[in-house]
Amino acid sequence: STNYGTSFDQKSLPGSIYNSSSNLNNLMAMDYSGKYSAFCGNEIIAYSINNGLTFNDIATSAINKLDFNNKISAISISGNGKTLIVGGTISQLFVSTDSGSLVSIDSNPIYLTQYNNWKSISCNSNGNWCMAITDTPASGAETEQGAFAASAFIYITDGSETVYNGTWIDKTDAAVLYAGMDLSTVTDSFINNDGSLFGITTTDGLYLSTDQGGNWTKYAQTNGYTSVTYTYKFGIDGEYIYLTTANSGKIKKIINASVPAVPPLEDINDALGANVATALHTSVIVSGNGGYTYGFTGATASYTPYLQINTGSETVPIATGTAFVLNKDAQLMNNVSIGKTNPILSLDISGSDAIRLPVGSVIQRPIKNMGGGSFQDPSDNVITTTEKDNYIGSIRYNSGKSQFEGFGPGNEWGSLGGVFNVAQNTKIIAETTAGITNNELSFYTATAASTTTGDALERMRIKADGDISMNHNL
Repeated sequence: STNYGTSFDQKSLPGSIYNSSSNLNNLMAMDYSGKYSAFCGNEIIAYSINNGLTFNDIATSAINKLDFNNKISAISISGNGKTLIVGGTISQLFVSTDSGSLVSIDSNPIYLTQYNNWKSISCNSNGNWCMAITDTPASGAETEQGAFAASAFIYITDGSETVYNGTWIDKTDAAVLYAGMDLSTVTDSFINNDGSLFGITTTDGLYLSTDQGGNWTKYAQTNGYTSVTYTYKFGIDGEYIYLTTANSGKIKKIINASVPAVPPLEDINDALGANVATALHTSVIVSGNGGYTYGFTGATASYTPYLQINTGSETVPIATGTAFVLNKDAQLMNNVSIGKTNPILSLDISGSDAIRLPVGSVIQRPIKNMGGGSFQDPSDNVITTTEKDNYIGSIRYNSGKSQFEGFGPGNEWGSLGGVFNVAQNTKIIAETTAGITNNELSFYTATAASTTTGDALERMRIKADGDISMNHNL
């Protein structure tokens, strides 16, 4: 689907990926843009670099070389699409950083074990943080060299750019010995955009780590979770997490997962709203900005999307054509239009009425120049010179001065109408009071070098009858 789940087109893959013993949630991967995607299983890695238009099998003889019924079992693609990591039930771990050419990872400790039963793989946006989880091989499994992993492991990179021959760290003890995780029951995993939040779901709960797998906090769930998804846009990176359980019910959600870094157990609740079905969900996925969530029950032919607005502890689905009130900060990353389609500018408005700007007094200005290169907000909090630049171009209506004003030249607020200097002590005024219609022009100046608004003195007035009144020499 390329239209937010409104419709779906069926695509043919290079071969069958279905295997009744596989977890499809770990056999599908896509980058943040949708350009790169992969669906794998058995001996097939169906890979697309053109938004799913076509798929090619990139599996190599190296990954499928064993004669012990090896099945490709886990795959992940980094958010930028550059890094793809894949493993099988009895295989080495393979990586591609050039759109599909796979090579085996030769870094210890992964290389020491050589062959593993790869259970779940996840990457962050850049591919510098990666996590690969294994299970013990099937009974009697052996390799050509006889070197296979007899235990289950969690391997995590050290945040460096290269995963092919970079550093991988065995983090198994932190999960198994200290957090009580059973790696044989892992169902899904994730790493958020910047690598500050790691998550693993198992058949007995959710595990979260805020220090790259050094420590894990468990949130138990009867019969566990079957899949997990998270938001990844800047500003809400990892803040919303959605999960499906092994039981019939509603999709589970965590709101504000990043504040605090590890949420309390009671914050894992049912997703609310009329469009959230009570069913046996098998998978869930959320868009990067949290606006769209797709839940799959397995009983229908396609996902059921709904626009959702997270307000406090509640997730409210918004039907098409209805209005809503958003009481949180929002980030719109592309152009926005009002009253028209296909915006061509950051804010593209079509209408014949008006736009209402913020209205306030001088002391309510969002930024004040205190002199000497210092700035403050209306609550007298310091605004740094770097932050000050974010206010350049601001416009508002000054209720005390009855005029539109903008923040810009000289790092000051200046009038957007009439003739005013920045200090507003040299000016021409057409009305002494807004709306009085006295039809006179008053000319004001201040002494040289004055920056004080109150220093303005009326020097000349042209009256309605054309007479000119002067307050100084002519």
